[in-house]
Amino acid sequence: MSKDILSSKNGRWSFEDKSAQLRVGDVVNYWIFVQVNGVGHRVDNLSSIITELPQADRKDDNFPSVSNVHPLAQPALYNEPEAEIAAGPVRNCPTPAVTTTTTTTTPAPPICEQCVCTEDQMEFLNAQLNFTKTQLSAANTKLGPIQRELSSLKEFVSEMMEDMNLGTKLLLVGQQPPQGNALEAVRNLITDKLELFDLEEKIYNAQKTDTGIAFEMTTPIDKKRILVRANKKLQSSNYRIVDPQSRDTIVNGAYMLDERVGLN
Repeated sequence: MSKDILSSKNGRWSFEDKSAQLRVGDVVNYWIFVQVNGVGHRVDNLSSIITELPQADRKDDNFPSVSNVHPLAQPALYNEPEAEIAAGPVRNCPTPAVTTTTTTTTPAPPICEQCVCTEDQMEFLNAQLNFTKTQLSAANTKLGPIQRELSSLKEFVSEMMEDMNLGTKLLLVGQQPPQGNALEAVRNLITDKLELFDLEEKIYNAQKTDTGIAFEMTTPIDKKRILVRANKKLQSSNYRIVDPQSRDTIVNGAYMLDERVGLN
C-alpha cells in the first residue's frame, strides 16, 4: 500500500492504515520516495521489525517502536549509488504489504538526485529519439552507395598507377638533409609542411643517402598525393620531394642537389 503525503504532522511525514493487523516481531518492508523542488529522491529495500505495539489510549501521532534491520533504514546512510535508486512515481512501483511508515524531518545527506520526467515529457523524448534514428537510417542508406563508389574508384586508380609503374619510392632533397632520425624528419615534413596527417604512419624504409633521404610509401596513390602536395607547398622552401624514378629528376637532379641555399 502507498499514499502521497503532502504535509507533515508533528514533524513526521506518515500515513496509517488501521485495517492492518500487527504483531511484535513482524517485519515491515518499505521504500521511501520524496520530491523536493521537482527533484525525486528514492531509497528501496528498507526493512524494520516491530518491537512494540501502540497502546489504545495513545494519541494518533504515537507510532509503533521499530528496530532497524536493513542499513538503508538509517537516514545517515541514504546516500546510495545510483544503481540502487530507481526514479519514478511511487504508485507505479510494486510494494510488499506494509503497516505504518514514517520519516522524520531530521536533515540527512541527499540521495543521488534524479530528474523525474512526466509522461508527456517521456513521450516527447521518445519521439525525438525515433526521429533521430530515422534520420540516421536515411543517412546510412545514402552513404552506402557513395562508399561503394569511392571504394571502386580507389581500386581503379590504384590499379591504373600500378600499370603506370609509378612505384612507391620518393626522395627528400636539399642542400643538407634534416638532422636526426631520417624517418622522423620525413614525417615532420609531411605533417608540418604538406599537412597530409593521414600519411604519417604510411612511411617506411626511410634512410639517409648521399643525395638526401630516400623513403617509400605504402601505395602509389600515397606517393602521388605527396608529389602533388609538395609541388604546391614547398615552392618557397629549400626542400624538395621528388620521384627518383622520374626522368626529370635524373636530368635536373644535379641542379637541385647542388643549390647553394639554406634549409627552411
